This record gives sequence, structure tokens and C-alpha cells, in this order.
Amino acid sequence: TKYQDGFVRTYQVSGDIGRAFELARGYIDADSESSVHYVRLAKLHAAEEQVEEAITAYQKAIELAPGNAQAYHDLARLHLHTDDPDAAEKAFKQAIQYTSQDWERQDIERELINLYHREGKLEEMIDQAETGGTLTFEMQKERAQRYRNAGELEASVNAYKKAIDMTSDSYERCRINENLLGLYVKRRKIDLTMEVYESLVNSDSGDSARSTLIDTYKNEGKIET
Repeated sequence: TKYQDGFVRTYQVSGDIGRAFELARGYIDADSESSVHYVRLAKLHAAEEQVEEAITAYQKAIELAPGNAQAYHDLARLHLHTDDPDAAEKAFKQAIQYTSQDWERQDIERELINLYHREGKLEEMIDQAETGGTLTFEMQKERAQRYRNAGELEASVNAYKKAIDMTSDSYERCRINENLLGLYVKRRKIDLTMEVYESLVNSDSGDSARSTLIDTYKNEGKIET
């Protein structure tokens, strides 16, 4: 299929879109049970801003291969383009279900969170996820950030501590600890501040931890600039 992609792409970039579509449809005629050919056609339609046609092609691709996470992800974005948040939400959730890589799953979860935020139902959906046992790391981290932005520092600390227990990713754990470091300074929790600081230093995040500590103390007026 890489050769077929290359042939279609060659006509596409040369501006011969009609020939590109003709070739893509020809591959479908030759093997109508292959989802790959419908994904290729969907991408062509999407590139030409033929959104409804792209959605139809992706839906056929998914019908033939229901576990295609990327197809669901692309479909979700197209539904956003047509201002259909319910369909987009469903497709995002299916993309998350079939995505195997943690970092890819977290990226899609962030897009879903942004959708909930735009629709004004983020808190409701996070609460529902928690009740239903489907609360994700990204949702919990978003909750902690929202508490922090609202000035609810204790609630933010508790939410971040719960989030750190939900991931084994060392990068994410360091970023959460940096947020906790700043919150402990603001709450004048000296012992906890030093505990988190030492943990960050021991995890090779010393430079970032020092910058966070100094910047927070400056912002709190505890260090003169």
C-alpha cells in the first residue's frame, strides 16, 4: 500500500487531483474490503475540504476495520469541523479505546477535554467519569489545574497528588511535582516544599526544580529581585 499511497500522492502534489481521486477509487474497486483504500480516499477528500465525503469514507474504513484508532481520531476532528460535538466526542472516545501508546492516548484525551471545555460541560464530564470509574490521568490533571487557577490551593494539591498516582510516566510525574512545589510554597508548607524539591533533584530535574522554587518565591515576594 505504500506504493499506492505514493502514486496517489504524486498526482495530488502535482495538482492533478482528478487523477488522484480516480486512482484512489480504482484501488477500492480492485479490493473493496480493504479499509486502507477508504482511509486513503478519506484523506484526499479532507485535503480538498470535502468534509462530508471524507466522513463517509472514514466511516466505511472503520466499518471494515473497527480497531483503527487513527481513523477514529481523524473522524473526530472532521466532526468538529462540521460542528457536531456529540459525534466528535464518540469518535474521540473510540480513538482512545483503540490507541496502544500512552502518549498518543493522552494527546487525544487532551483534545476531548478541550471539547468538553468549549461545550461548557468539563466539570460534569469529569464527575461522571469519576463516578463511572473511567477517570483518566489527563482529566485528573485538568481538575487540579482548574482548582489552582481558581485559587483553591488545598483542593489543587489533593488533586495533583491523586494524579501522580495515576501515571508511571517519569516526565509527567516530574511536571506534577513541580506544580506541587509551587503550591507548597504558596501555602507556606516548608517541610513539604523541601521534600518535593529533594525528590525532583534526585530525579535529575534539579535545574528545573530550582527555577520553579526561585520563581515561586519571587512571585510570593519572599525574594527581592
